[in-house]
Amino acid sequence: MYKKLAIIGGTALVVLGGAALPAVAGPGGGDKPITLDAKGCKLAQDLRPVQDDRLAIINGDAAQRGSVAWIKAEAAKARAAGNTKKADKLDAAATKRTDQAKKIETRKVKVDKAITWCAANGFATK
Repeated sequence: MYKKLAIIGGTALVVLGGAALPAVAGPGGGDKPITLDAKGCKLAQDLRPVQDDRLAIINGDAAQRGSVAWIKAEAAKARAAGNTKKADKLDAAATKRTDQAKKIETRKVKVDKAITWCAANGFATK
């Protein structure tokens, strides 16, 4: 399920991040003016809860499968069992997951700007 969620969220981020958000940033500073439309606005509105859900998983406690804390706990178990190779891989995965959280936070700001732009330009919210 998480893999499917990541694929859907990642695809939406690519579509939204690559096409729609430069217009939100404004026409100055080398941004290419891209027009948001109703479809892009709906995508932005649909993407926001997905980002929140993903962050809730990443920032969850050690009982939340897939969270940074859970991955670190698994690494500790592997290290205690003498499997340092697995523990090192899990530590790298925890670092990568922390970086993903930072990227999602940055993208949340951009999606919020897109949603604000949509509301200000007459594209109805849900």
